[in-house]
Amino acid sequence: MTHPARPSGALPMQPARVCVLPVRSRGNADGEHQSKGNAMAHTTEAITGTENILDSRDIDARIEHLEAEGADSGDSAPEEAEELAALLAFREEMQGYVPDWNYGATLIRDDYMQSYAQETAEDCGMIQRDAAWPACHIDWEAATAAFQQDYTSAELMGSTYWGR
Repeated sequence: MTHPARPSGALPMQPARVCVLPVRSRGNADGEHQSKGNAMAHTTEAITGTENILDSRDIDARIEHLEAEGADSGDSAPEEAEELAALLAFREEMQGYVPDWNYGATLIRDDYMQSYAQETAEDCGMIQRDAAWPACHIDWEAATAAFQQDYTSAELMGSTYWGR
């Protein structure tokens, strides 16, 4: 059997790699992660827009909590009413573009996206975590831009979040 000629120096085609992304814990801008414990329990803690990663189910749980507390009827603190309004607007904007919203979509804050892209490449085995070379020569800004191609963004409390 003959094989089609490859251009000089071209590498053979590799089979596509499938990577299942791990569910990451909710973390804030300082890198502090908040453990969710039971995967089915979602936090009802305030969402501030400083979290590096949000889970859409946490947003839904927080909305339900605020509505139960009366934030939508003026029976709560003004901060809670503002948070509820921001979360409802964010959810409405993102749900149409993030088909897995109801199942747990990962939402990444814009200034954390490069770290998220690098962690994803490491988690999927595309690069080794402890490898100095060639990882130290990767243009992570360009790699992140390519990674973001199929994401959409929306504003939440002064921060841009990306989801798909």
